[in-house]
Amino acid sequence: MPVNIFDIPSEEKTSQKALSLWVEFGICVCIIAVYVCVFLVYFSEYLSKNNYVFWSELLLVPLLLSGAVFFFRVIMWNN
Repeated sequence: MPVNIFDIPSEEKTSQKALSLWVEFGICVCIIAVYVCVFLVYFSEYLSKNNYVFWSELLLVPLLLSGAVFFFRVIMWNN
């Protein structure tokens, strides 16, 4: 039996409220803190002895990941 597609009711739009950027920033800070603590406890022998290189090695990966998340959230998603 043929179906007229114009007889099908349109899908109801449900708006999902996104988290505040402050909440997402807090979550990212918590993730970075856990990452740093775990890395300092279990993998400290792999980090450099130079103070500046040490902190750049330790914080580079989580900062790049959180920067990518914020870029996607602010620039791409809200556009």
